[in-house]
Amino acid sequence: MVRLREMMLNNLDEVKIFLKFSMVGVSGAVVDLGLLSILFTRLNVPLTIAVAVAFIAAVVNNYTWNVLWTYGHQDHSAQHHITLSKFVLVSVVGLGLNEAIVNLVTGVFGVAFWLVAKLMAMGIVMFWNFVGNRHWTFRE
Repeated sequence: MVRLREMMLNNLDEVKIFLKFSMVGVSGAVVDLGLLSILFTRLNVPLTIAVAVAFIAAVVNNYTWNVLWTYGHQDHSAQHHITLSKFVLVSVVGLGLNEAIVNLVTGVFGVAFWLVAKLMAMGIVMFWNFVGNRHWTFRE
């Protein structure tokens, strides 16, 4: 526990960025789950399509807030097209992971477990997104 505290204090800037990234992620989760719920349970959109549409809406939300707030200390204006391309690529891999996890869990346990599957996918994909975007997309 002492090592963890020491590591966090030595990397305070990274901790702050991770906390901001996480808060943006929570807003994205609200967009993702809210839209998914509406599409799948109210509008009867097939689960795979609903997952993809909701995920893409969350990606747009997250990109906007990450550029404006999480990584706002960096100047992205000259390289915006490159930053956006990298973010989209990381997100496409995240979407693939998301779909695979949701399909695997609902395939094994039934479609009634769609919410559990989606929450599991979100937890796993969050770490992929942070690592990919922190160390590639928004690398200083």
